[in-house]
Amino acid sequence: MVMSSDGGIWCDDDRRSGVLRNPAHPLNGVDFVEYRRAPLAPPGQRNVLDVTFLKPPPAVTAADFTVFGGVRIVDIRVLSVGPGVNPLMLSVFVNEEGDFSTYILAVTHPAVDEERSEARFSFKAGCPPNSTAASWWNVRPRP
Repeated sequence: MVMSSDGGIWCDDDRRSGVLRNPAHPLNGVDFVEYRRAPLAPPGQRNVLDVTFLKPPPAVTAADFTVFGGVRIVDIRVLSVGPGVNPLMLSVFVNEEGDFSTYILAVTHPAVDEERSEARFSFKAGCPPNSTAASWWNVRPRP
């Protein structure tokens, strides 16, 4: 575990998100990330990571985001960033869809708390982040 610089809150402590949500606190953080396909969108906007922040997101660019992870599909690149569907969200457009493994989206920006700058996600909707294709299909109920 890593302790905050002020010594008050541990990085895996849910109280940290509460502190960061306070409008008076200068830092923000990533709450969670969800993937969706937008097949009718223009090229370059068809693979979308919806990034929900704890407060309205800071002014960021594609260069502020990095996608880590993957087993078969690696080196996912962030192409652009746009407004999300609600005031706490940004749409981060990536070059391709990943595999069934766990990925991490990281944001590097001075207004984002280092301990809340990353979130795990999966490119496979409805699949637990730590599942494999085989394990996922084996646990689904049969019709």
